[in-house]
Amino acid sequence: MLRKRPRALVATTVHWASTTRLCLALADGGFDVAAAAPADHGLRKLNLQAIAAHYDCPPETGTTQAIAEAIAAWSPDIVIPGDDLAVTSLHELCARAARGAGKNPRQLLDLIARSLGDHRSFAVARRKSALVDFARANAVLVPDTIVIDDLADLRGRLAAAPFPQVLKLDGCTGGVGVRIVRSMSEAERSFRELMAMSAWPTAIRQVGTRLSVGPVLRRWRRGIPAITLQRFVPGRPANRAVSCWNGEVLAGISAAALRTIDETGPATVVRIIENREMAEAVAHLVRGLGLSGFVGFDFILDKATGRPVLIEMNARPTPICHVFFDDASDLIGALCAKLAGAKRRQLGEAARREIIAFFPQELLRDPHSEYLRKPYHDVPWDEPAFVSAYARPVRQHARRWTEAVAEHVQIVRTRFGQTGEAAAADGSPHVEVLRSELSASPPARTVPLESPDAYGVL
Repeated sequence: MLRKRPRALVATTVHWASTTRLCLALADGGFDVAAAAPADHGLRKLNLQAIAAHYDCPPETGTTQAIAEAIAAWSPDIVIPGDDLAVTSLHELCARAARGAGKNPRQLLDLIARSLGDHRSFAVARRKSALVDFARANAVLVPDTIVIDDLADLRGRLAAAPFPQVLKLDGCTGGVGVRIVRSMSEAERSFRELMAMSAWPTAIRQVGTRLSVGPVLRRWRRGIPAITLQRFVPGRPANRAVSCWNGEVLAGISAAALRTIDETGPATVVRIIENREMAEAVAHLVRGLGLSGFVGFDFILDKATGRPVLIEMNARPTPICHVFFDDASDLIGALCAKLAGAKRRQLGEAARREIIAFFPQELLRDPHSEYLRKPYHDVPWDEPAFVSAYARPVRQHARRWTEAVAEHVQIVRTRFGQTGEAAAADGSPHVEVLRSELSASPPARTVPLESPDAYGVL
């Protein structure tokens, strides 16, 4: 029996503001929303009325089992992974259910198929080289990409190759495992860094710093992630985000990055674009892979030709998924209607914004950015708890035990060393103060609307 309001379980291990924002948008778009998140995630701490139920999802160990328990308790119609570890956990649950393990394996397989699509696409989602091979076979423009076996292989590949080149480590998120290298020495150093990120000694050290066997278990279960060498494409990062169902694109929105956190990091300011080649390539890939749920495809708009070159796929929502202007761009409304077997929601008059500054990403990148005042700053003023909590940097990953001890010591010092309002303050600006600051006249300096070449992701 179809529910009037489909149930969505958002599972996440990383404290991204965009995941919390997505939950608010899902509830507003017709979903009943539950969250499986770490104890210190804003989804758990902010007491948002939009979140109907909360479940623990420890990022260090037991993530897959925690998501399975949340599914059993909430009985969702769809599970939406907030980050790549959550995606991998759903892949593991699918493999477990395919073996007949766990409770109601048939129901779990059906749920994951509704959430992510055909299980045969999972290998492509996990491995950057596999995506490039699949896309090339389907006539989608991609850069040359090859798996690197070792340092000697890297040296051989780069001996006659032009710089810059790009090294990528599978299984990373938010640009963390991406290095743009401009010389042989830089390439060798970056390769060693990426190797160390997934090596046994690193996992063993993390057991001590995090007081958890999770890093070792993940290293044992998932093996050594591949490192790929990819031809650098000069140009502007762009993204096509879609909601889809059994290989059909339901709605989509495309954007080009104007500002990114760093050279390989997520976008903080975007320009909404219409690019038919991007839309057609994404529709072709979604159909070929049989995808469902929210998916983001990263491109580079080649400076020389203007054509979009596919570089990555994220089998999860990207920060722009909550933005819409009409039925064609309403990702959440389209997916909700499909799950409920109902007509799409009635949209009011929505002003089309050409340039969007994400909150809090651009505020944290540059508090004096002109993009916070002139273009559309995407601040959810009707959720003051969200605005106040994310107007300052938040911890994205779980604390190490040494960091937790240091924080508790600082709290004790603050409480016993100060009195009154200063002792109670958490450092977050009051919402009205922030609103006043953001609406004030921009600083005298000007910021160009075009940013230098980057290799970031949206």
